[in-house]
Amino acid sequence: MGIPVLIYPEVQEYLRLKEGECINIINARWKKMSVEWQNKFPAVSGIPRGYLVVDHPDMISKTGQQTNIQVQPFSVMERQAADGFLYDFVYVSMNAADRSSRQQAKQFFERYLEHTGVAGEYLLAIDPSDPYFDARYAYPRDLETQDRYGLTQMRLIKERIKGSCFRGFTIDRLAIIIPDKYPTSHEIYRLAKNAGIPPSQITEDAASRMAIVLLEQAIRLDRVAVLVECIVIDFPGILTQ
Repeated sequence: MGIPVLIYPEVQEYLRLKEGECINIINARWKKMSVEWQNKFPAVSGIPRGYLVVDHPDMISKTGQQTNIQVQPFSVMERQAADGFLYDFVYVSMNAADRSSRQQAKQFFERYLEHTGVAGEYLLAIDPSDPYFDARYAYPRDLETQDRYGLTQMRLIKERIKGSCFRGFTIDRLAIIIPDKYPTSHEIYRLAKNAGIPPSQITEDAASRMAIVLLEQAIRLDRVAVLVECIVIDFPGILTQ
């Protein structure tokens, strides 16, 4: 997490700032973000949104030092499984200043897709202006508006990254346990009802898909702990597995 800085193009051109160059910023102005830009940062809701404005060369002094800027391009890959689809969060670390690292990153994503050995597809492009690979959607907003199930997966990935755990059950483990223990739509609807999650929010589909949507709804309603308790009541021995 960092503070955004808006450096005017004429300032950057005048000082000939290069990627990885360390600078000191002096007397920059703090400016509140417009509502339009605030809406692009839903993950940090509740935090005042603003940025520093640098519109004069005197606001910047060079330190003479260089640093390696590490970036992590990522995508979400959808691949077929026996009873539905699985989703992988795929990323690679690279040095932004190393021009060869971009090609290496492209090769990594290509090899990962080949390594799965099944029909798979990346859902998100990394850079719409110069794609690393073919992807179903160029922008995250396209995924959000056109692919509800893909969006559900993105939300669950956030929980996986945060390491959410409920009585020892991670999101990944629950995504496996639920379709295994509740293999029919009727059973998943019953589990949802017992956990206080409206079954109407879960479209009838393969058990693996319904389990993912059930988990998303449980997270949204803060009912994951209750969901786990319902599973433990149905299968008491699951805690020792």
